[in-house]
Amino acid sequence: MEMETLVLKLLNMSIAAGWLTLPGGACWVPIDYRVTPLYRLSHLDWTKVRSQRLSGPENPDWTDVIRLGSIPERDITIYGYNDAECMGRGVAMDVGGTLNFYDWGYTSSRTILPEFYRNEEREQLQAKLCIYTGTGAAAWSLHVLQLKNGGILEDNAFELNTFRDMLEEWIEYVYEKDAGQLTLLDRSTGNTLASASVEDAGIIFPEMRYHR
Repeated sequence: MEMETLVLKLLNMSIAAGWLTLPGGACWVPIDYRVTPLYRLSHLDWTKVRSQRLSGPENPDWTDVIRLGSIPERDITIYGYNDAECMGRGVAMDVGGTLNFYDWGYTSSRTILPEFYRNEEREQLQAKLCIYTGTGAAAWSLHVLQLKNGGILEDNAFELNTFRDMLEEWIEYVYEKDAGQLTLLDRSTGNTLASASVEDAGIIFPEMRYHR
């Protein structure tokens, strides 16, 4: 057992038993609550990280920081965090030496890496993150990052609720319970747009209309 782990366990045991009181009325935090990947990412030695030959999207090393992409003409490099304990969470964007950190899960169980697009006219960087992959289905999240003065990127996340009304106006969701089949239909024409096998879609989308 590592000395650091042993010390933390003894400290937690002392607090739980009432032998040690934390100053300021602070609460006891169990040892299993580790620091987040984002915290670890932001506390790396970035001079060292920038100088390393990191793996990229073609052959990622899931035990170390990955270089997810770059835009050389704007001096932008994008990194994804991994270590021996966690994988696929925490993104850093280095804009001309200014680091921007985001608590994003940036891949799915099938390790599909994100895609990045640049809108030069609006000075935006768009990030498309694969957050779910299943049988015949996938889900992506979209972040639009607005470039501010000093290399700061302001994150604007597009969640489902942001455009739910627009989607429901154009698209109808139909789920066949027996077959476990989710179908998307064009409301104006009735044409099928896409179909996929999704388990328990009725739980995921409780307001969905069903075929009997």
